Amino acid sequence: METKASTPSKHPSRLMSVIYFDGLSTIGDITRRLTGYAAFEVTIEAPIELIFDSHHAATWDGEGVYGLQGDLAALVEDRHALVGSIEEYRTFYDRRHILRAGIEFIDLIRIVDGPQPVGMTLCGHHERMLSEITNGFGIAETQMEDLLWRARYAIFRTQAIWLAYVMSVTKGREQKVLLAGYKAWRVLQDARVVPF
Repeated sequence: METKASTPSKHPSRLMSVIYFDGLSTIGDITRRLTGYAAFEVTIEAPIELIFDSHHAATWDGEGVYGLQGDLAALVEDRHALVGSIEEYRTFYDRRHILRAGIEFIDLIRIVDGPQPVGMTLCGHHERMLSEITNGFGIAETQMEDLLWRARYAIFRTQAIWLAYVMSVTKGREQKVLLAGYKAWRVLQDARVVPF
């Protein structure tokens, strides 16, 4: 009987693409603090079963912020965290948003002082690449400046960040399986009835 050695996966079996945001949002003449997160969960179970899920939560003016941070820490427990920024990366200097997002994420995990991810990668993909991905996969995106609008679309941005990661670190069959699984999941998500 002939057996073939499988190539080790470049993609962690348990990954969470995360955006954490905390800042001021101005609508009209009202400015309030908005804190929250978007997280896109990817679990790979042998041999090729893919499980996707999404999580999105926010709070105004610091109300319940510690519970929200604890929820995010619990989501990334024993997962590889792929951390992105809610801010756009268009110029060299915009890299500070990416670094700040990583530091804020590490600080959040330290403050919660509980569950921890097993690793972390900062997403440094240029906005042009993320825009091509959102267009190619039919993912909603926003060009709005205000934090509230960016926060509303953050769940889609976590998916684009994950797709950019997949295209950067995987190849061949592994990449095809991950992208096909995501497309199938998107079809199911798009077909869901939205409650009124």
